[in-house]
Amino acid sequence: MDVQRVGTCFMLISILFVTHGDVEFVSANTISNVALGKNASQTDTAGGGNPALAVDGDPSTCSLSASASADWTLNLGDYYIIGEVSETRSESQWVSSVVKATSETAGWSSTRIKGPNDNSVWMAEKMHFVEVEFNYQVWPTQFDFYFDSGAGSVKAITCPHNGVWVTIWSNLPDNITDAIQKVSHVVMSSCYSNFYRVEFALSHHFLWVDAISLRGHSNGQSFQGWVSHVYGESSQREGYESSYIIGLNDSLVWQPQSPLNLSYVEVMFDNKVHVTRVDIYETSGAGSEQAIKCNVGGNWISLWSTTPVSSSNDAQIFSPKLTASCFSNHIMVEFQLIQHDVKVDAIRLHADKSPISIQLGMTQELYQAQEIMNRSSLATWRPADKGPYRYIRIQGSQQQEALQLCNLQIKGYLPSRKPLFQPVKFITMSIPRIGTVSNIQSVIACATICTSQTAPPCVTAQFDPEKHSCAMFGGFEHRKDNDDRNETMVLQFAALLFQN
Repeated sequence: MDVQRVGTCFMLISILFVTHGDVEFVSANTISNVALGKNASQTDTAGGGNPALAVDGDPSTCSLSASASADWTLNLGDYYIIGEVSETRSESQWVSSVVKATSETAGWSSTRIKGPNDNSVWMAEKMHFVEVEFNYQVWPTQFDFYFDSGAGSVKAITCPHNGVWVTIWSNLPDNITDAIQKVSHVVMSSCYSNFYRVEFALSHHFLWVDAISLRGHSNGQSFQGWVSHVYGESSQREGYESSYIIGLNDSLVWQPQSPLNLSYVEVMFDNKVHVTRVDIYETSGAGSEQAIKCNVGGNWISLWSTTPVSSSNDAQIFSPKLTASCFSNHIMVEFQLIQHDVKVDAIRLHADKSPISIQLGMTQELYQAQEIMNRSSLATWRPADKGPYRYIRIQGSQQQEALQLCNLQIKGYLPSRKPLFQPVKFITMSIPRIGTVSNIQSVIACATICTSQTAPPCVTAQFDPEKHSCAMFGGFEHRKDNDDRNETMVLQFAALLFQN
């Protein structure tokens, strides 16, 4: 090899480069996911979620840290032009278990909400009720209800027959008010009894029932009487017991435990996530949702609420725009039942993970590009400065949970290696050398050898004039050292790292 000729050519290129500015990287390589299978590490690990699972190409496997303050770092092994960083968001999930429901109808249990929509539904009872007894059995003809509030809320009147409740009057509640009022309902005399159940469907009003009067006939005799005994009720508030219905209207009233006819169901999902959407698959009761909440540390946080004004028997998927988010897998849906039964087939949770901080750098100590990536979007970042970069560090941004990465992709390519170096003096390389070549007579020859070293690639060469040796390094980590008289050649794009 003609060392003098090579050195002359190299010196000319170097001078031209420094004079005319930045290097242009031209590559014939196809842009690809340069992170795939590369060396990853993180400060702590939990549940077998080792850092390599973030870049193994399988979206179903994830890295997972044990703490919220963890860092995840990737070493690409070389310096790449980076065009795009993306990360797979968490998938939606179906209910995995049902914690409890306010009520359920036989054969329509709340556990039917589990899994995807399959026409196996939960049906909530939508009424408050009270069971009352009168002194005499009659063929009923009219009921008079004395309300202090909730007038107009009666939905149905039933009586027992062969162990089954038979409806003798029903209607869709309408014009419910808080007025003190007597409301009368004429019934069809389909049963001979002194025992009845009255069902109430409330909308936006308290229910206060003072007394109930029954009109009817028996053995050709007309009859009117007040309630003589109360056998049961859906619920009652302390100081407003159902027993107050007994006798005539005397301003002592029964009030159910819930002032509104509110049904709810609590469900669990497999994984805690940042909730962004809840889909409720209904086959009946559409429009009856009043609130969606999530449980965080035992406290219920409202994600969405409204005042239902109507409902229908139409099947629908209800997906309101949430007004808040939370990190949880415990969700409650409340239904304000007005005109129709609610039948819920399935509940699906959509979620995104918390924002992450992505940092790109040529060394592990200095990161030249940074972005807070909000993963509620497409979770893609295209850095304005394409690099080159070798290290990627990811941290949580105001994390509430451990750091989890499922399918990190870094799209980029290797730039062409031109022998464009810049000399730097009085530094000490602080990383292990990848090799040393002896009998080197000049810094130019040392730089040339570094250029030809590709496996592993050499990016920094340090010439020792006393030992006539050339040390090669695969990175730029260094420190200033005025006692080090070695001459160091670095690629021009990394020269800014040495300007300290």
